[in-house]
Amino acid sequence: MQNHLSGRAPQLEQQQMEGPDPNLEAVAVQIEKTRLALTKMVTSLNGLDQSQFLVKWQVAQRLQKTTRTVELWTRRGILPCLKIGRSVLYFWPDVEKQLRDNFTLNRPSSYAADKKGTTTKKG
Repeated sequence: MQNHLSGRAPQLEQQQMEGPDPNLEAVAVQIEKTRLALTKMVTSLNGLDQSQFLVKWQVAQRLQKTTRTVELWTRRGILPCLKIGRSVLYFWPDVEKQLRDNFTLNRPSSYAADKKGTTTKKG
């Protein structure tokens, strides 16, 4: 019975003689860029209140939404987040600012009138 790897040995030897694989070099460059970006991010986060970083279920609880809604809003770019590998964290002050700056609070017109005291409801 022939070994299934026996056909690859000459190819590997030829690659080693030709020099490093350009794809591996590109991956190494990308890894280094990611490492530098993460180092910069961690350095800038050192002064922040760590208790303000929330996970998905905590954001859902504060917004009174489901975790699925938080996932969808994150994927659509509505909620800002910090992704590290497969982990997703939300910096609550950024979430509040994003919602406050980009979305409006819609209330029924009768609510605004009631708040001003111009209309009253007779029961």
